[in-house]
Formats: sequence, structure tokens, C-alpha cells
Amino acid sequence: MPINDNVTVTGHTYLTADDFEKYYVPTLKVAIDNGGVFHLGIADGADRMAYEMIKQSSKDTRVYLYGVAGKARPSWIPTDQFVDETSTSYTARDNLLQEICDNLIGYVYGSAYALGSGSARNIAAFKGRCVDNFYEIARRDGVTAEEILEAYPVLRQCIME
Repeated sequence: MPINDNVTVTGHTYLTADDFEKYYVPTLKVAIDNGGVFHLGIADGADRMAYEMIKQSSKDTRVYLYGVAGKARPSWIPTDQFVDETSTSYTARDNLLQEICDNLIGYVYGSAYALGSGSARNIAAFKGRCVDNFYEIARRDGVTAEEILEAYPVLRQCIME
């Protein structure tokens, strides 16, 4: 399936360069080659690595960045790069990206901590599952990774072991 149109990524801020190369780069290359337009957050990890890869490509790829009102602009973003900061929370920003984008590139680690993250919520929401109570389930004290996967089985196919 070609990846074009509007693309976003989701992933952990502690994503390693090796995992980015393995799980994101092949799909990002396809999206870039197909003329995808990228809409990215401004966190370290997947957002930053995707932005840097896109900017280093020889293609003239459009990239739009989305932050959150009142939050600091990371130093890795060039000063001439516009950042949309109209969202009032990270969840609102992520919901906006889900509305804009046709394609999501993302993986999550398999721990209960990772499966309770915003990245996991984004994947579940992008797959069409109602996630209004996602954090209530995924961040409950003592919750296990298996319990989260049972509640949101779509995440099982998006896990990095």
C-alpha cells in the first residue's frame, strides 16, 4: 500500500536510533518517495528523528510541526520553522493530528509503562477504537501489559519486544 497524503508518527521519547532505523525508516522512505506531507509533534524521539530524516532527504518534502500552547520550543527546531501551538494539551494536539492525517507510523515497546503511553493511545485511536477511557485503564495502579493488550488488542501488532 503506498503511503502518501498526510502522515504523522508516534513513538516514545526514549526511542533508540537502532529501533528508529528498524521500525520507522523503511516506511518513512516510502512516504517521502510518494510525496507524503508530514505533520509531526515536537518531542524528542520519534518526532525529532523523523523530522531530521525528512530534512536530510533530497526530496522537497513538506513538514508541519505541532506543539502545545505555553510549552517550551525544543532547541533542535530551527528558528525559522513555524510551529503550530494552538492546541491546549498534548491530547488535544494528538487528536488534531489524527484528524489531519491519513497515515500513522508508530510502534510501542511492550512494557506496561510503554503501553500506557500517549503513543499507544494514538495507535489505538488511529485504528478507530474509542479511547476516551484509555488512560483510566492503561495507567491504573498495578495494571499489566497483558491487561492493556486485552483492552486494546490493536496494540499487539504495534509492539517492539
